Amino acid sequence: MRGLIRSQFYSLFREKKLILTVFVIITLVCGISAMVYAGDLLFTDVMYYDMELNASMLFGRCASDFALYGLIFTALIAGQFAVCDFNDKTINYEIMAGHGRGEIFFSRVVVSVLLGGVGGTLVLFIVPFIDALKVGWGGSIQISTALLKVFMVFLLYCRVSAELIFFAVILKQTRFVFVAEALSGLIELVLMIEAEGSKYIFAISAVGEIMNFNEFDLSHLDGKWEFFFDSAFEPFTTAAVSVGYIAAAALFIFCAYKEFLRSDLD
Repeated sequence: MRGLIRSQFYSLFREKKLILTVFVIITLVCGISAMVYAGDLLFTDVMYYDMELNASMLFGRCASDFALYGLIFTALIAGQFAVCDFNDKTINYEIMAGHGRGEIFFSRVVVSVLLGGVGGTLVLFIVPFIDALKVGWGGSIQISTALLKVFMVFLLYCRVSAELIFFAVILKQTRFVFVAEALSGLIELVLMIEAEGSKYIFAISAVGEIMNFNEFDLSHLDGKWEFFFDSAFEPFTTAAVSVGYIAAAALFIFCAYKEFLRSDLD
């Protein structure tokens, strides 16, 4: 299966223009959001409270937006890559070459999940990382807490990638996969409004909930102010959400695998 995985990564070069284009566009959107929030801090908080701008302050205010852009990147790129080989005879050729359906399927799972999970996480964290290099991270949010939340969102992106793999195996056409994902997102929005306790289940609400930082300020005797963000998660919540995303991804992959085994690829 290693050879198939290598060939899948090699095939990314065929899609590199698409991946690079989407990545650049979404990163620019992230940058615009960061500048908007930075301007808000500079022209209000800094002017009045004599504060120093740092990356953790921007991350606390922009994190949910960045996470949403990462989700969009995951949906576009992982969905495109998961279904691309069903539009031609690549899989048929691999079967004719003697590869089993299991290794063919899981080679694509590995690459699609990594592409969606890692790519979405890069979109999420690239602007805060650049800001940290320029102005320092600061103390508004502990870096360990920020990384834990980023890891949870990474698992969410992997779950979304697995969902796209399931749609790809069932529908086998790029346009149908994206329509199904759009309908899935619409259903999530409706259920999110109606169902209590579902904030971590549905991807659109989950990115905002995980990356939600309750802001508060602290004044000092010298007249200076500091911003802090209440960003701690209960250990049980963190574990339950993380395990839930892993279990959901595994279920989507298992169902897709069973369907792939009995699919007519002719």
